[in-house]
Amino acid sequence: MPRKKFIEEDSNSSDDGSKSVPGRRLFRVFRLLSSPNASKSHRVKKNGRSFIPSDGLRDERLESMHLYYSNFVAPVDDDLARGIKVLDVGCGGGGWLMDMASDYPNSEFVGTDIVDLFLKHGTPPQNCKFMLANTVKGLPFEDNTFDFVHQRSVLLLMVFDFSPSDWATAMKEMIRVTKPGGWIQITEGDIIIERSGPLMKRFLEAAEAISKSRGVDVRVVRNLGSLFSSLDNVEVDCVSCPTGWQDKWGDMALQNLLGFVKATRAGVMPILNITDKEFEDMVSKMAQECKEYKSLGSLPYAFGQKKRA
Repeated sequence: MPRKKFIEEDSNSSDDGSKSVPGRRLFRVFRLLSSPNASKSHRVKKNGRSFIPSDGLRDERLESMHLYYSNFVAPVDDDLARGIKVLDVGCGGGGWLMDMASDYPNSEFVGTDIVDLFLKHGTPPQNCKFMLANTVKGLPFEDNTFDFVHQRSVLLLMVFDFSPSDWATAMKEMIRVTKPGGWIQITEGDIIIERSGPLMKRFLEAAEAISKSRGVDVRVVRNLGSLFSSLDNVEVDCVSCPTGWQDKWGDMALQNLLGFVKATRAGVMPILNITDKEFEDMVSKMAQECKEYKSLGSLPYAFGQKKRA
């Protein structure tokens, strides 16, 4: 996949001197998993496939890990400015919704999630609302309702609990509620770390083996294009993120990664046959490895247009 460079979020121009467009900044910061409370004290989900903690602190984790993303990359700038209906699937606390609703007051934004975590970012704008819904069990909307359907960063919250058939079902639902000619975008994270050291490789192999044994394919995010096979004008790409080196963003990406590692503690420790102390030592050494090997995180995305009737 081609690799895109990062542009600092607060910058008004890109490397080539072009002005940034609100919402389409290539560089955004969100937080997901590096909370001090994301520790071995969290209970691991007993019913389901995930070995990632799944409890009442879900949004605390969602709001405490830093990821680099644009608000969107699909070509919907003009549509949003004019006014369209937008769905954010798996919206968590609503950070993306709040940001987008403020940037595009003429558009209507709806967020869904299986847990009511909305309003964590304050009172939403009038053009923004939330609904409880499980995408796999069916979204509570009529066919052809939305002009733009968006899903982001479900790697730690869904991919470790989603079977390949679940992903297919979720995508089918997103397509169903999208209007003909409307756009769908998925932005993800990948547990694979490029240029990783030996300890990181050992950990990632264990994490992937556990997921595979539970019927979960973590590699689905490396083939997002397959989910978009029925759509037109599909673009699939991937952003590489320095992890633990280069600048402050690399430092944040490292904390992001280590937060994920710590969240898997209960699942991977028995596989690696290590103690709590050995696990903590491993995490510390993995951080050093990332700096030494100049590791890179991988953030794939895809978007496509629903066929017109």
